[in-house]
Amino acid sequence: MKKVVVWLCLLSLSGCATISNKTSIDVIEYKSIEEMNLNASCESLGGIASAYNVFMTSPWGRHRTAHSHLKAAAAEKGANAAIMTSNNWGTITDQVQGVAYKCTYGRASSSAITDKKADLYVELTKLEELRKKGILTDEEFQVQKRKLLDRQ
Repeated sequence: MKKVVVWLCLLSLSGCATISNKTSIDVIEYKSIEEMNLNASCESLGGIASAYNVFMTSPWGRHRTAHSHLKAAAAEKGANAAIMTSNNWGTITDQVQGVAYKCTYGRASSSAITDKKADLYVELTKLEELRKKGILTDEEFQVQKRKLLDRQ
């Protein structure tokens, strides 16, 4: 009997309702539109929402469960990417909301390329200012410049 009680406690603490399924694995969740645009060219499919019972979910597993349900809702809409916009914790039921996206991968979007070039320009300008002020030698400037250019 004691083993059963221990097993049930461990099972409830493990967040047993948070196991990823094939559907939620196929959907990539991004933290922001900026992050998503760095990786893909995406089109919004609109809002998504899911409400789910958290009775058998541990406090540590609720966060993972929210993300699993968000990704499953996105997959049902035919999306392959999602961004969470809100997560409401309840006593028995939690709710998650977000936006679903259909993304094309393999090449960066033009806005991401423009952003990278702008970031490179800013970094090179900072290096040039440091060189002009004498903080960096010409050789140090060239080394740092090469590192920046190689990252691109």
